[in-house]
Amino acid sequence: MLKDKWSRLENRIIAYSFLMFSVYLAIFVFFVYFWRGELRNLFSPFCVDFGLFYAAGKMTLAGNVAQIFDVQAHHAMTELVLNLTLPYFLPWLYPPFFLFVIVPLTMLPFDVALIVWLALTLEFMIVAARRMLPSHKKLAFLLVGFPGVFLNLRWGQNGFLSTALLGLSIAFMETSPVLSGVMVGLLAYKPQLAILPFFVLLIKKNWKAILSAFSTVISASILSLLIFGKEVWIGFFQSLFHTSSYLMETSKEVTSSIQPTLLTTLIDLGIDSRISLAVQMIVALCAVAVVSWAFLRSKRLTLKGIMLVLGMPLIIPYFMQYDLVILGLALVLLIYDFSVNGYTKLEGVMAALLWLMPLINSPVVLFTKIQLCPIVLIVEMVMIIKRINRENMLPAIQQKT
Repeated sequence: MLKDKWSRLENRIIAYSFLMFSVYLAIFVFFVYFWRGELRNLFSPFCVDFGLFYAAGKMTLAGNVAQIFDVQAHHAMTELVLNLTLPYFLPWLYPPFFLFVIVPLTMLPFDVALIVWLALTLEFMIVAARRMLPSHKKLAFLLVGFPGVFLNLRWGQNGFLSTALLGLSIAFMETSPVLSGVMVGLLAYKPQLAILPFFVLLIKKNWKAILSAFSTVISASILSLLIFGKEVWIGFFQSLFHTSSYLMETSKEVTSSIQPTLLTTLIDLGIDSRISLAVQMIVALCAVAVVSWAFLRSKRLTLKGIMLVLGMPLIIPYFMQYDLVILGLALVLLIYDFSVNGYTKLEGVMAALLWLMPLINSPVVLFTKIQLCPIVLIVEMVMIIKRINRENMLPAIQQKT
């Protein structure tokens, strides 16, 4: 009876998720392909960030790859491919091996490339989420209705790709360490996102995965060096200092509502930037400690995976709105764990809040200057700590993975 009840609930969750996704898709299609008014130039148009990817790819194909880290040159190309004037800069921040993904897309017309990019990475993300789940694999489709998906569609960003790589690194962590390491290595195309997964591998002393991660990064870097040349790598390392300073300076005025970090909240509240950074570092160390404790204490991959995903936005000061889609992995794993091991009403409420948070975070910031994201993540981590403690109080025969 309980199994039938859960099966019906699971089907409703999937149905509602696809209903939400249809809404996201309708908004996406309207703003990208039908709404061509002059108002586009007054604020960030839909999928503007894909323009910076496409611009870098076009510059590479034209033989100007060394200039992709030249902010002015790249900005001019971005405006050209988008056919509009941008009142702000979108600097290219990625290691050169990310070009292996981007350059093939720029052989297509912009609108076609955008659809191919989002569709393929979305499918990759769903496949990864399904691979994480031992059973109830349909729960992976919960991801498509997660509001973080809409935010990634809105910017045309790489959140689906990041989520897929993170999901596969979790899925393979205990069954195939080499593949898990490869996924962590590939995730280093956004180096800040690879920090905590790599640290987890160290905590677990998973040497095969660590070697695999290093080998993947080194191999991709050498290959990009041979194909694109050393100048682009010199430009990448030089840009790290300039772009970091630029992002810190503009976070208060430009990116407050789209950068859901603790550091952003502290700076927006008028706290000195050095004190804010110190507080951010303390919270980051606490998050690392809690995630490490979870991986050493829990026997359930679901709970360990949830902790890893929740901890990632807390340990880095640069985490954008579109990156929130990775929290969908935590939600999928959490609902799966609920289906197998039960849950309390409070845990259900917190899961609902985690789902809702990407949707309401920006409006709350605009009115209060406070980011909900770090608060929700910390409360969720406390909830998982309690689940892990309950897990360890059960007899071994009752443990379910």
